[in-house]
Amino acid sequence: MQANTPDANGAKGTIVFINASAALKGFAASGAFAMACQAKTGLAQSMARELMPQGIHVVNVPIDAAVGWRQGDGSPAHRLAGTTTDDNMADPDRTAEMYLQLYRQHRSAWAFEVVLRPWNAKW
Repeated sequence: MQANTPDANGAKGTIVFINASAALKGFAASGAFAMACQAKTGLAQSMARELMPQGIHVVNVPIDAAVGWRQGDGSPAHRLAGTTTDDNMADPDRTAEMYLQLYRQHRSAWAFEVVLRPWNAKW
């Protein structure tokens, strides 16, 4: 990382932690998973405090949703589960766009944490 040349914005790279909703809230019967997710958030925070002053962007992205995908015929996979709403799950392409936006952020306005969830999530 020390030899990494800054880009046009002065940044030296981006580290993205992909996390689960358990990073924000624990659920019954999933204590070990919640502990691991919250530990990952703590690691991301520590790394951000250490690396961001060196020009390395660190981001924690809890995804508070199931991630949908398309079947071979182009239909949404979650339709097979009985849902009729096309956008009630996180779309992998839109999720990837968010990661790219985080990567492209100017260092004067870096985000540390972005929570992704679909529009109709109950939280």
